[in-house]
Amino acid sequence: MHGPNLPEGQRKREPWWEELGESVTEPLQLLLAAVAVLSAVFGELRDAIVIGSVIAAVAVTETVTEVRAARAIEALRAMTAPVARLRRDGRAAEVPAASLVPGAVSRACPGRPAAGGPVRGSRLSRVASAGAAGVLPCRR
Repeated sequence: MHGPNLPEGQRKREPWWEELGESVTEPLQLLLAAVAVLSAVFGELRDAIVIGSVIAAVAVTETVTEVRAARAIEALRAMTAPVARLRRDGRAAEVPAASLVPGAVSRACPGRPAAGGPVRGSRLSRVASAGAAGVLPCRR
């Protein structure tokens, strides 16, 4: 059994509350929190409230930006998901490249790279590649 053919290093998107926690625990945010606490201790309640408001605003803004950026990256990744052209059951088919398994035979067409990467040549018959058993030429 083979797992999905996905690049390593793709991390799962963190929930928004974890992003918020990371934002609040940044060194500058912690320094501002300490200043707010000290301001409150020394009787400068107005300053403490303003600093706390700034901390909250920055944390929320950063969290919203991170979550939106993660969604945008996922959308771009989905739009550019590679498609492999290969032969299955004697017929040409296009499948997500993530579903390729060892032994698959991909098809290389002019201007369209094979699943294993760019291929050059006009009379290509079979080339070993890292992701598939071979590459077949397209008929014109």
